[in-house]
Amino acid sequence: MKEILNIKGKFLSQYQMASPKTVDKYNHDLNYFFEGCGIETCEDLKNFNEENLEGFYTIAKNKSWKVSTINSLLLTWKIFLNWCRKKGYCSYDSRDIKLAKNDNRVHFTPKSEEVEKFLEYIGREKIKSRFYVMVKLLLNSGLRRFEICNLKINDIDFDNNIINVKGKGNKTIPQPVKAEILENIKNYIEGERKETMAKYISLGGKDLGYVFVSNIGTGKSKDLTNGDKVQEIAFYNQIKNQAKKAGVKDAEEWTTHAFRRKYVTTIYEKTGDVFLAQKAARHNSSETTMKCYIDFDQQRLRSVVDAL
Repeated sequence: MKEILNIKGKFLSQYQMASPKTVDKYNHDLNYFFEGCGIETCEDLKNFNEENLEGFYTIAKNKSWKVSTINSLLLTWKIFLNWCRKKGYCSYDSRDIKLAKNDNRVHFTPKSEEVEKFLEYIGREKIKSRFYVMVKLLLNSGLRRFEICNLKINDIDFDNNIINVKGKGNKTIPQPVKAEILENIKNYIEGERKETMAKYISLGGKDLGYVFVSNIGTGKSKDLTNGDKVQEIAFYNQIKNQAKKAGVKDAEEWTTHAFRRKYVTTIYEKTGDVFLAQKAARHNSSETTMKCYIDFDQQRLRSVVDAL
């Protein structure tokens, strides 16, 4: 077990400049990983496969965990296993771990007034412009969390206001975006990103071309082999943390995917066109769009009924 703890320590050391909350969460999640999946030795880690996950799923079922809790843990494990693969500790491809799905139903979508309250808060508190720009992009493009974190500068056509999205199945689809949002991205790239990348390179890192790069503090060099992009789980957690601080309703339900649903719902509300909403979401089926993405507002029905 000591060898496994040493590996965990090496993994966590690359986040020495991240917030203590991030490090604590990763440490907590990995403890569940080792316990739930029966990982006690380096040999266990080396031979990790889908059967190891069965132990975790049993624990999750017995504890009646929400899907969001399960996926939060799985995302951390995917990051860890990807790092282990690069380091030669195991050969398992973490992309084979599929996130849990809820029943087909419309999930939480934040109300417009609460979104405005959230944006006003993060703007007023002068949180790093990177986070503000990422949130605005979420709300105005419908990109998924991994699509935003993996977005590269050369994926953006600033002249035609298009983002070439590398989505599920490695398909590249052009997504139109408001010029204002791309202007925000350009300002971030030329300002905050440029400063961050200068620090990153001074520590021995390379500019891999990602739009949104992780924060680099001052101090000793660190392990930079995991890449310089913002990690999905970090973005996910920051949305939740800032939502709580902003005092919005149902802050526990605020996720990056809830913002994607907000975008799709807004498209449908403005146009009444399900096919257009489907294309905006980049779904293969309009059934998925209707069942899981378009929020049904009871008050809108009441307004229509009163107007009859």
